[in-house]
Amino acid sequence: MRRSQSTVRCKSDTFRAIAARRNLTLDELAKHIGIAERHFYRLLGGQVSPSPQKRAKICRALKLNFDELFEYVNSASEKRI
Repeated sequence: MRRSQSTVRCKSDTFRAIAARRNLTLDELAKHIGIAERHFYRLLGGQVSPSPQKRAKICRALKLNFDELFEYVNSASEKRI
């Protein structure tokens, strides 16, 4: 499958685990990353796909790589690939 047919989603369980390990609420984690809390929750809920710039910002802020935080999801069937 070509990546152009897929979207990027946040691994929401990973973000929740990161917040817990750092003794932060999800709101505090969003502030640490530097994004609005409302947008952060939309990312975690899969309502929006993070832009390449937003993904890079998140990775830098958390000092983690793309594969640890995000996954490609087939747009047509919503299956993880």
